[in-house]
Amino acid sequence: MDSSELDDLAKEFAALGADLHGDAENGAVLHRMMQLAVKHIPGCSWASITLITNNRSRTVASSDPVADEADRLQYQFEQGPCLQAAIDEHSYLLFDVEHEQRWPTYARALLRQTPVRSVLSFDLGGDEQAALNLFGASAGCFEDEDVQFGAVFAAHTTTALALYLAEERADNLTVALASNRQIGIAIGILMAYHRVTQDGAFDMLRSASQHLHIKLRDIAQDVVETGTLPELPMRRQ
Repeated sequence: MDSSELDDLAKEFAALGADLHGDAENGAVLHRMMQLAVKHIPGCSWASITLITNNRSRTVASSDPVADEADRLQYQFEQGPCLQAAIDEHSYLLFDVEHEQRWPTYARALLRQTPVRSVLSFDLGGDEQAALNLFGASAGCFEDEDVQFGAVFAAHTTTALALYLAEERADNLTVALASNRQIGIAIGILMAYHRVTQDGAFDMLRSASQHLHIKLRDIAQDVVETGTLPELPMRRQ
């Protein structure tokens, strides 16, 4: 990478940094980071971010469907360098698909179902198990320079991912608080209408939820809007 390319990359990182502190969604910033990896790392044709939470793996950003499929196969077979880098906190893991022996099932699936022939994965550190995944279209396409630039991208991606997760947790908390408020209001309505205790009103909500196979928060929303519980199905005699 020559000096002009380094200048371009520095400017693009600066723009992403501004977005992280502005109004841009952090998820979009992660997707842009993957596009920049493909653009600036010579051996990289596709890129993605793997995140493992509560023993569940998911891709939070990718450059395109090829990267999504390469990740999906890892999750399906529960093996591969991206998962290994995230779980074991390796600085990076590199392998050529055709000769890989550590994850044979995954390697065979990549050969059959994708154009991926090399993989370079970096642990993203932080409090979460996560990895930056770089996929190449030919064997041995990642060189020492690619590993160095990959490490730079991994460092920037770690920061962006931390902000994305903080934003996601805040959104989930907002939804949870709104649901709890709706449930509280619904309980108050049922207590007044049916002259029952708080526990009795909650049992009514829970019973309706179970019989109608509708989430408790949706039953509560219906009570708030109509003033009463939805009708339960008639029992057969």
